[in-house]
Amino acid sequence: MAAKGLGGKARFLAWLARLCFTIADAHRMARRDFPACIGKCKACPDAVVQVVNDRRPFDGAPSNAIPFNLAKHAMDDYEKYKHDCDRIRQANKRLLDNFEAWLSSAGLSEKTIRTHLSNIDFYINEYLLYEEATEAEYGVDNVDEFLGYWFIKKAMWANRSSIKGNAASLKKFYTFMLEKGLIDKESLTELKKTISKRMPKWLATLERYDNLDIDDVW
Repeated sequence: MAAKGLGGKARFLAWLARLCFTIADAHRMARRDFPACIGKCKACPDAVVQVVNDRRPFDGAPSNAIPFNLAKHAMDDYEKYKHDCDRIRQANKRLLDNFEAWLSSAGLSEKTIRTHLSNIDFYINEYLLYEEATEAEYGVDNVDEFLGYWFIKKAMWANRSSIKGNAASLKKFYTFMLEKGLIDKESLTELKKTISKRMPKWLATLERYDNLDIDDVW
């Protein structure tokens, strides 16, 4: 993730920047605590600089200041997000261990098992925690956004084979989750229908994304 290896302040700013691209007015949030950092610190991602440059100043406030109460609220939200992510990652480790045992009991090869584990680790520990802390069982409804948009944009290895492979891994994983009683049968059925119906669209979107002559990808 973009914030890996940065200090605590820069990690918060990177998280805030991600929100700013998904929430219409979020770029008006919080920075009075960081006047010497935002836009000046080399550790700040470019996205943060863009967010700061694009914001609209509040009435009566300096152009480089945002009220402290909003800054504190954003920081509190970030601390909760970090705490929730840590808790979910611990639960995900247990899920992945159990999923590995489940795949092994099905007689799959070690190479196939490693592929499924890598795909699901990326899904539940990267995608589902990217902007909000989402637990694995609730990710059963997110496959269309993941394979039709996020994976194509964020995974440098995205290609026809990897999209199909991730779809296969997700079907395996949520079949395992059903057998463990963590999702219901209807959710798994809907996931499989979504993959079958939307796969041609996902692959077509990938082709447009990889074609540098096409601007209107989505």
